[in-house]
This record gives sequence, C-alpha cells and structure tokens, in this order.
Amino acid sequence: MTRVTGRDPLLTALASLATVLGVFFVWNAAYVQSAAEGKVFPMDPIITLLQFLCVALPLYFWVSSQKESRLRQWVVPAGVLSFLLLAAVPLVGIKRNNARRWLGLEATPLVIQPAEFAKLGIVLALALGLALYWERRAQRTNPKARRLPGAAKYWVWPTVGTFLMAGAVIAQPDMDTAAVMALMSVLMLWMGGINRRVVLTLLTGGVVLLLAVAATAPYRFERMIKHFDRENIAVREGVGYQTAISSDAINRGNLFGVGFTEGQAKVKLPEVTSDYIMTTVGEEFGFVGFLIAFCVIAGIVGRLWYLSLRMNGLFGRFVLQGLCVWMALQAGLNLMMANGTLWTMGLPMPFFSDGFSSLLALWIGLGVAQACLREDAVYEPVDESFFAEEERPRPVKRARPVRRPQPAPVRKTRPQTLATRRPAPQAKRRPAPQPVRKPAPRPRAKTPVRRPMPGSPQFQSMQREAAYASGRDRRRNGRTRLPGA
Repeated sequence: MTRVTGRDPLLTALASLATVLGVFFVWNAAYVQSAAEGKVFPMDPIITLLQFLCVALPLYFWVSSQKESRLRQWVVPAGVLSFLLLAAVPLVGIKRNNARRWLGLEATPLVIQPAEFAKLGIVLALALGLALYWERRAQRTNPKARRLPGAAKYWVWPTVGTFLMAGAVIAQPDMDTAAVMALMSVLMLWMGGINRRVVLTLLTGGVVLLLAVAATAPYRFERMIKHFDRENIAVREGVGYQTAISSDAINRGNLFGVGFTEGQAKVKLPEVTSDYIMTTVGEEFGFVGFLIAFCVIAGIVGRLWYLSLRMNGLFGRFVLQGLCVWMALQAGLNLMMANGTLWTMGLPMPFFSDGFSSLLALWIGLGVAQACLREDAVYEPVDESFFAEEERPRPVKRARPVRRPQPAPVRKTRPQTLATRRPAPQAKRRPAPQPVRKPAPRPRAKTPVRRPMPGSPQFQSMQREAAYASGRDRRRNGRTRLPGA
C-alpha cells in the first residue's frame, strides 16, 4: 500500500495567518490596559503566542498524523471528559465578572475554559454518530426498506449529550454559548440528512427552552429588548453601553481607520481583547482592516467546506462540515455584535480573540480535519497486468429497447338508437381466381422418326406437297406470277 499525504497546506497557512493577526490585534488592544496597570509591555499576547508555538502547533501536527480509526476511538472519551469538566465548573471553577466559567490556577497561565473544548467534543460526537448511522443503513439487505431498526441510536445519543452540555453551560451562567452549542448540533443534523421534521422539532424545542431559561433572569430580556432603543441616553449608559460604544467606534473608523494606536474604544470597553476585539480593528484600521480579518476567516471556512465536498469518508466529511458551522456561526455572531446589529454576547472571535482555550480547541479540530484528509488520500497501487489486452473485459452491449406498436386510435361515434341504427355494409367478396389449366405435354415417340431417303417415292411426294403449299400461299397473297407473265 502506498500512502500519499493528504494534508492541505493552504488550510494550515490560513489558520497560521489568522493566529498571527490575532496576536497582533490583541497586543494593540491590550497595551492601554497594561499601561493603566503600570506595566510597560503587555504580556498576555506574548504568553498566548508562546502557548501557541509550544503547545497548540505541536499538538496540531501530532493529531494530524493519527489514523481515522484511532480518532474514532477517542471521540467518546473526549465527549465524556468535556461533560465532566463542564460539570466541575460550578463546583471548583474560577469566578470572574460574576460568572464561573474557568478551571485552573487563578493568576497563572494554567487556566482553561471547558466550554470551548465542549464545542469540539460536540462536533466530533455528532460526526461519528452520523457516520455510523449512514454506514449502518448502507448494510440493509432489503433495498425497499426506508428505515433500519436501531440505526437512529447512533445520532440520538450524541444529540442528547449535546443538550446536556448546553444545560451545564447555562448553569455557569453562559446562555449565549449554550445557544451556539444547540444551534451547532441542529445544523449538523440537518446537513447530515436527518429527517426535517425531527430537526424542526429539536430547533423549536431548543428555542422554547432557551426562552424559558432567559425568563428566569430579567436582565437578559432587558438587554435584548432595549438593544433596539440603544440611542436613548438611559440605555446607552445602562445595558446598551458596550454595544453603543462599539458601533460608534466602527462608524468613526470609516474606510481606512483613525490610525494605528489611535483608537478610543479600547480605553472604554471592558472586554476589548476578547469579545470586542473586532471593534478595535474596525476603528483603527477601518473597513479595510475589518474586511481583511473577515476574508481570512471566510477563507478558512470556505476551504473546509470545499474539502468536505470532495471526501469519500463520512466521518471526515462531517468533521469538516461541523468545523465550518462552528467557525462561521461564532464569527458571524461576533461581527454582528461588534457593529451593533446584535446585543452583547460572550462569544469570542475565532483565532483573533484573546484566550488560549479557544485557540487550542480550534487547532485540535483542524488537526482532526487534516488527519481525515490524509486518511482519505490512501490508495493501493494498481496492477498493470489488469490492463493487458487479453484480460481486458469486453464491454457489455446494451439491449435495444423493444418498441411496441401503438394501438390504433378509437374513433368516437355518435350513439344511435335501435330504430335509427343502420346495418353495417358487408364487404363484397372477390371471386376466387380460377386456376389456369395448361395443356398436357405431348408424349414423345419412343422411337425416332425415320426421314425418307432422297430419291425415294416418299421423299418425292413430300416435295410435291411442299411446292403445292407454297404456291397456294403465294396465290393468296397476290404474289403468284404465271409463267411467261
């Protein structure tokens, strides 16, 4: 067997470019806060870059070198571990800004956010479940059977686990991340070919459940409802403060921005290095910088989707599509939050926002995608003797379709009563031809006719009869000439 590498260098290059740009943008937004704290140089971006070079990048190459069969074996333990970490956050988690979402040692770089790894676990679990579901259905013996008993369990259990993880995230509390998890799972099921009625039922149930949870905290509804009235002075100074500052900063940036390090939003916003990182980009670099960052993320998502459509393996295809949904959904919501279209949500920008947990989870997901691409490019060498002339199979001739004669069209006749109905004329029969009677052939003489010898009396009588007959014929025709005439 010959192994051909299937790693996509363009995908690695785009992800590396996004990471480097993210470190630069975070450093640009963080130096003001570092100066306010009495630090000359911001250390958080440097620590993130070192973590990327020392941990994320080696782990990416190691995961991308694994076989798909081994990755399938790791999906269930990874999902269980993600759920256990989420369940441990309310008990022993680190509390920041009235939210308990982190695990680790506080005031050290050894801090992780389990919700980011849970998103990767959801993608892998649903990809494996959908792949097993369709592989199981392909083994059915009856081609007319639309369903196969017991095949739905492969995607039902990952879906149940997804909603359990979303419930654990709501308890932190982090309703925005829980909504992203639920929407990711619904979109993956829809792209995986699950029945639309099931998908719509899950979507409706998830929306109703999220609204019920939001009703328990009045500030959530207040933030969503008053967002559309953020031009009011009371709203700008209250729940709509961050959204108003962000939208004003992007409007001030215009086309080319106000200039490097000249932004004002990074002084006013509290989460300028994570949730509102694109606000600084739009203000200082304008629409051009905003568009460059968007194009890099769109390039990664588009490349993943392009590769997923050309894969043969179901697991790899669903993994790449799940990563597309994760990045596109989270990036789109973050950009809409930054320009003021949506209210404030705690969703980081992929590859750009500060936070090692999100960056590490994304690079591990890309490593799994590269491993699936490499496994999908494995092929066996072709035996050249198969193409020999004497062993080449003959092409099968297709049978010509049988053309049946079309029936004669039925003429519609007017209905007639018995009194006015005329008897149908009978066709005249032609007389049968009489057989031609040929005369019977004359029987041949058994003995040959003997001609008289010249000079014999019989011969002389025959001459006289012949002369008389010829003279008679001449007289009849008027051609007789008398002697001496």
